[in-house]
Amino acid sequence: MPAPETQRQGSGKLKWKMERRLALWGFVVAAAILVFVGLDSYLHTVRVDEAADARKRSYEAELKLDEVVALLVDAETGQRGYLLTGDDAYLEPYREAIKNLDQVMGQLKDLTAGNPNQQKQLQTLEPLIERKLAELQMSIDLRRKEGFAAANQVVIAGHGKELMDQIRVVLGEMKEKGNDLRRIRTQEMKEVLTKTSRLVVAGNLLSIVLLSVVFVVLLHELSERKRAQEALAKSENWFSTTLASVGDAVIATDMNGGVTFMNSVAQSLTGWSLEEARGKSMDLVFNIVNAETRRPVENPVKKVFREGKIVGLADHTVLLSKDGREFDIEDSAAPILTDTREGFGVVLVFRDITDKKQTEEETKRQKELLQLILASIADGVVVADSNGQFLLFNAAAEKVLGIGATETTPDKWSDQYGVYLPDTVTQYPPDQLPLVRAMRGENVDGVELFIRNRQVSEGRLLSINGRPLKRADGALQGGVVVFHDITERKRAQEALHQSEQRYHLLFDSNPHPVWVYDLQTLVILDVNHSAVRNYGYSRAEFLSLTIKDIRPPEDVPALLQSAAKTSPDTEISGVWQHRKKDGSLIDVEITSHPLVYNCKNARLVVATDITKRKKAEKALQQSEERFRLLVSEVTDYAILMLDPEGHIASWNAGAERIKGYRAQEIVGQHFSRFYPTEDVERGKPAYELKVATELGRYEDEGWRVRKDGSRFWANVVITALRDGTGRLRGFAKVTRDSTEHKRTHELIIHAKQEAERTSKFKDQFLSTMSHELRTPLNAVLGFSDLLADERYGPVNDRQRRYIDHIHTGGEHLLRLISDILDLSKIEAGKMELTREDVKVASAFADVISSLYPLAEKKSQALLQQVEGNLHVHADAMRFKQVLMNLAGNAIKFTPTGGRIELAARQLEDQVRVEVRDDGPGIPPEQQQRIFEAFFRLTQAGTATEGTGLGLAITARLVELHGGKLGIESQPGGGTCFYFSLPLVAIAPGQPDQTSGVVPRARNAPRILVVEDNAATGQLIQSQLASSGYETLKCDQPERASDIAAELQPDAITLDLLMSPVHGLEVLLQLKNDPRTARIPVIVVTIVDQPSIGTAFGADEYLIKPVDKATLLAAVERCLRSRGGAAPTRTILVVEDDVSTLEMIVELLKAYGYAVSTAADGEQARISVAQFLPELVILDIVLPKMSGFELLAEWRSNPRTAELSVFVLTSKDLTKAEEKYIHAHAESLFRKQNSWREPLIKQLERVVTSPSLENA
Repeated sequence: MPAPETQRQGSGKLKWKMERRLALWGFVVAAAILVFVGLDSYLHTVRVDEAADARKRSYEAELKLDEVVALLVDAETGQRGYLLTGDDAYLEPYREAIKNLDQVMGQLKDLTAGNPNQQKQLQTLEPLIERKLAELQMSIDLRRKEGFAAANQVVIAGHGKELMDQIRVVLGEMKEKGNDLRRIRTQEMKEVLTKTSRLVVAGNLLSIVLLSVVFVVLLHELSERKRAQEALAKSENWFSTTLASVGDAVIATDMNGGVTFMNSVAQSLTGWSLEEARGKSMDLVFNIVNAETRRPVENPVKKVFREGKIVGLADHTVLLSKDGREFDIEDSAAPILTDTREGFGVVLVFRDITDKKQTEEETKRQKELLQLILASIADGVVVADSNGQFLLFNAAAEKVLGIGATETTPDKWSDQYGVYLPDTVTQYPPDQLPLVRAMRGENVDGVELFIRNRQVSEGRLLSINGRPLKRADGALQGGVVVFHDITERKRAQEALHQSEQRYHLLFDSNPHPVWVYDLQTLVILDVNHSAVRNYGYSRAEFLSLTIKDIRPPEDVPALLQSAAKTSPDTEISGVWQHRKKDGSLIDVEITSHPLVYNCKNARLVVATDITKRKKAEKALQQSEERFRLLVSEVTDYAILMLDPEGHIASWNAGAERIKGYRAQEIVGQHFSRFYPTEDVERGKPAYELKVATELGRYEDEGWRVRKDGSRFWANVVITALRDGTGRLRGFAKVTRDSTEHKRTHELIIHAKQEAERTSKFKDQFLSTMSHELRTPLNAVLGFSDLLADERYGPVNDRQRRYIDHIHTGGEHLLRLISDILDLSKIEAGKMELTREDVKVASAFADVISSLYPLAEKKSQALLQQVEGNLHVHADAMRFKQVLMNLAGNAIKFTPTGGRIELAARQLEDQVRVEVRDDGPGIPPEQQQRIFEAFFRLTQAGTATEGTGLGLAITARLVELHGGKLGIESQPGGGTCFYFSLPLVAIAPGQPDQTSGVVPRARNAPRILVVEDNAATGQLIQSQLASSGYETLKCDQPERASDIAAELQPDAITLDLLMSPVHGLEVLLQLKNDPRTARIPVIVVTIVDQPSIGTAFGADEYLIKPVDKATLLAAVERCLRSRGGAAPTRTILVVEDDVSTLEMIVELLKAYGYAVSTAADGEQARISVAQFLPELVILDIVLPKMSGFELLAEWRSNPRTAELSVFVLTSKDLTKAEEKYIHAHAESLFRKQNSWREPLIKQLERVVTSPSLENA
């Protein structure tokens, strides 16, 4: 039987001995006693631990209370420092304290969870702290916005100190409660410890008695174990044979750590034979150190003895062999146990892993080398697996992309890393990204893309190459890309391209001949167009020449000598002769300087043809001679020469005639003798010479004195004469007798002043007549409208016919007055135009809308045709007046069922506007006079109704715009009036900037979209516009409040993350401005913090992305909530004409408005001061106080600054007056136009009448 089996039999015999059973029962009883004592001690210990933990939490809570005070003091200190200095750096402790305070309060709640009293006090403490922090923040905001004084008032008020005192009182109470709790817990601990001590002593005494009995039994068992060990020794041979065949090294020890067995592998690795090692200490045989520190490592056998379990060494352990060799090893050691779990040694198993470590080190070195290579590469490298997970990326990639460990899928890469097409705007399609293509198995070369993200906010242009990653069997494992930053290269290329363009532009577009020639060969290397044109050679012929070929033969030796002597760095200039292709010679002025051209030393030559100048100089010499002969014979002008001091040097016949002196009398005298005494005393002659010297010329008119003492009015011109060096040689003085001319001029001035006085009187008369005639006519027309509407009872057919006659006659008279005044303005040159960009289609639409009722009465088709989005530069009102006159005439002359068309098309840089009809046409003999004032067309001998001024005014208005009104007509073939105006270029996608605010329909609410991101703003506008809303865009958040106040939208959508102004700041501005406070604001943002938006006054809070249904629902809720009308106030009508006033009042009352009145400006001022109306309808021409004065006073008073004012006047306004009204009133209506219906429509936008509310 094998030795192990013998050992098991011997152990089995021992188990059944009586002494063993007795020992076991003794151990059981003793253990039970100890377990009971231990359990009871444990329970008491738990109670002690709980009490101790409670005390600990109480102490920690007290520390946290102190920390709360410290944080509040830090916050207050930072606040005080900022209030005193205004420096944000002082707020750092304040911000840090605010950040940590919430965390400390949370910890305090946890620490006091077992104390209801402290929890209750904590509920009292939290609102006090919040109020204290709010007080600190308020003072900081005041310091930031209003300065130190305002913030200091908050501190002086002492509210913060009161809060701090209250906080300290609460904290003190909480500490007191904590102290009470600790005293209770301490008493409990003492009682528990006393009970535990007594139980432990009793249990231990009983256990000692039992263990004494067991000890006697064990002595007997030891003798039996000795016999068992002898049996165990017999089994050693069996173990040795088995362990010797194991491939790993094995060493066994006894319980003292002495070696008892080593197999051959262990002997080979340690260098010890079994005979040498037997009985030796394991530390000596198995000598191990740490591979990195070379310090000894604890022997695993000792560790097994200490811990009683299997242990192993780290893989960085080195075995030092007896013969000096070293081996990297990994090992494990385990106790050797009998079946009774008794230990009698340790077995150590280890193996040589030197080759494995070398392989791992080599792999590690290669990986480190790869990382080093990647880190040193300036280009970015990114490797991803087939699932899009990044396996490898270098520092360059991380720097540009901000790349890192991420779970983002490839379809999100474009958005996350800010990848765009080279246009820098369009996001790169995710499925076409180079890395994605490489992951699909494609080869990618030279792909360019643009990166802009938080890492590179300025953006970079990259060139990318990519390849797929494949296994040996060809299966795809992922992809790799390498990218190179080509931003600077692209900029350099662009700069070089622009530089070359500028060079070629300057070279080729230079009006003077320019060429470049080689300094060594004198061959011409380049030539511009001007040289080719002026010298007659083709470009190819020019480039085959040398500079000798364009010089006369006699100049060539001097040219060669000059070229040999001149330094290459010298700039050369001079005058030479050149020979053209036809053999003719020209004089040229040459300027040249050196340059390097295509790696050759060359010279750039600029040649200026001065042939004409040379001829002119010769002609000038000849002319001067003729001039001297001519001057001497001139009699109408006194022409004389003065030396530099003013003495007369020459005298002509004209001087003798005008001044009365002969030459021999006056030559050599000073020219001041021709001046009155008072001028000589003032130094006027010397002053004239001084000015002529400095400026080159002096001209004046004044009285001069003849020889006989008589005076004449003279026009004098004095010119300084200088030689080629600039030295003053004298003066030329020319005098003309202008006495008769002066008398004539004075008569003309007097006549002009009289004409201006007459014109001013005429203007005043026309203005007065305009007001005095239009005012009663407006009353006539207004009351006739009220009667026709049967608002005061029904009218019969005859009455209605009479009313129509009154209305028609009144309108005709009103048009006549307006036409006469317009014509007078035009003829007087006082018609002012305000030119702006006018959209032609919109103007056509307005005209057709106004004239449609007239055309409908005659069953006529009134159409428009505009080619494209055409805009003209014109006065919008006068442009529409021209169209109204032409289209109105067409309706008048076209028979029933006819067709009138307004058309516009582009002709080069002009817009041709046509008004065509299919009426009877205009006879040729009348076409010549049709634009004359008061000329009226006749048909079949009958004159057509009208003033005869419409076409005359229309033609003159077109001429004021720089155009000309034309006509094309054939009898029976219809008529076409046409004119052209300058085209205004509108870029594709550019919104119309046409003038005027188009009144909104009541069923189309206006929404202002405040969004600085163009794409998002366009999306919101599209969603709203497709549902019938009128949308306006604001992409400048800093102007949002002003724009909203000006446009008064029905609702506003607002982003938060905008720059340079945050959306919350815009929201505060909107809610704090009385003009915009009632406008609902819908926040549309990616920030998921609705409570903040609500706190700042947002009516709705939507989180992006927002679908259309959600957005529309929010807008509709806001519009419904705004629908409640405020208490109705009256409309104040200010009008001095009684009949007009009564007519306006009746008109407003008919629409359900409450009305009050004022007959002059003073009454209006008093009425508004006593009771603020909802709106004022104001005439400009008023007794006591004009409408302009009222507007100025109301707008300067904060109480009335926002008062709505409609101006209704018949005054002919200047452009300045009209501009003032538009700046200070909501609307302007002219009594000379059809104003009643537009006034009511505009009122409906601003004031809600009771009748409309109840509708």
